[in-house]
Amino acid sequence: MAERIGHNFLDTSEASTLSYDFVDIASGQAMKVFYPMTANEDTDQVYILSPSILDSQTTSTVGTDITEQVMTMHFDKDFDMIFNTPRTVEGQALVVFTGGMDKINGDDNDVTIQWVAKFQKYSGTTETAIAHLSGTNWVDEVTAAGPINKEFTFAVTLPKTHFAINDKLRLTIQGLAKTNAAATDGRLGMAHDPSNRNDDYRETGAAKIIGDAYDTKMTVAVPFRLQE
Repeated sequence: MAERIGHNFLDTSEASTLSYDFVDIASGQAMKVFYPMTANEDTDQVYILSPSILDSQTTSTVGTDITEQVMTMHFDKDFDMIFNTPRTVEGQALVVFTGGMDKINGDDNDVTIQWVAKFQKYSGTTETAIAHLSGTNWVDEVTAAGPINKEFTFAVTLPKTHFAINDKLRLTIQGLAKTNAAATDGRLGMAHDPSNRNDDYRETGAAKIIGDAYDTKMTVAVPFRLQE
């Protein structure tokens, strides 16, 4: 996979002005909402966690074609953020996004998809798994009528994890899928546009995977400790 960049969380000098979207003084915790998106870095497309609502380079990403009749990995994308000041996460993180499935060719048949959300910490080249959650299987019939969509919400409990300067928080979204008949090929994908535009700004050659009636905005609410 191409090398990815993260969004700088805050400069050290800004630590005292860190703003949160929700604060619970009693529990000593706060929530910050991030918006997964894509951006261009030279000739590469990179996936980042943005603290601001911006136009994503692409409104969605489509995985590899679903041709197998056993659950197989067809989607694996990393959204990164780099810390420029020490922070500690702890509590329940919320990941909300719209997923899509569609038929490429063949007969009308069911496709099964399972989404997985993983949080990881990177310190230099050292990777540490923080927590993950696998969703229940999503089964629906794909037809020539166009993509089928559904909104997913993952509540992932993060243990107390400290991030030093230049450490990276990574959210990985994976999609396992299968087709329920050999005569059907399908596709899967997900939306990630902070500006919530229609899925008209796709990768070159990619099919539309999110219908206009559904949100393309993806949100990730991360819990932080107010004090060490």
